[in-house]
Amino acid sequence: MSGRLLQIGSLSVLLVLLTMTASGQDKQREERARMVQESLVREGISNQRVLNSMGSVPRHEFVPLGPLQKQAYLDVALAIGHQQTISPPFVVAYMTETIDPQPDDRVLEIGTGSGYQAAVLSGLVKTVYSIEIHEALGEKAARTLALRGAEVILHPSNLVLPYCPDAMVTRCLENRVFAVTADRVGGDARAGKA
Repeated sequence: MSGRLLQIGSLSVLLVLLTMTASGQDKQREERARMVQESLVREGISNQRVLNSMGSVPRHEFVPLGPLQKQAYLDVALAIGHQQTISPPFVVAYMTETIDPQPDDRVLEIGTGSGYQAAVLSGLVKTVYSIEIHEALGEKAARTLALRGAEVILHPSNLVLPYCPDAMVTRCLENRVFAVTADRVGGDARAGKA
């Protein structure tokens, strides 16, 4: 009898945990939707593909565990370690919209950081190559991206460009200072401050 009570008790705990998880996921989904409307659409981001990608990538998964996760959907930069930050959602959306990512594009991202920008891009383009100078950040980003199922080729680097087997990249995004785009291989390069 006590074994049966233990099973029933364990089942009850499991149901409570599943309910809490679903409830937490619903809350985060609502927070992402609010972030998209209040921080992106209201501020002028209009590319629907970018908005959809921003709304589907759970930013809180790219923020270190702890009190900062409660701020994941605010339009602010948050510390991720190694004196680096995850960019505010508007900046990520603006940079993404600026390079006008297309489904057949191969994007080189310089400065992986948490991996959030790479995750947003991965749903919009054919391939994302990303380089990160901080080995620990790159390893953490690789784990987070893998858990999300994002197909990103991450390369640790001291600004040595990774080998891109798909030939030339068609877009390049630098996460610290500026964004550079090239319309197509052989096209004119344009630089814009982001």
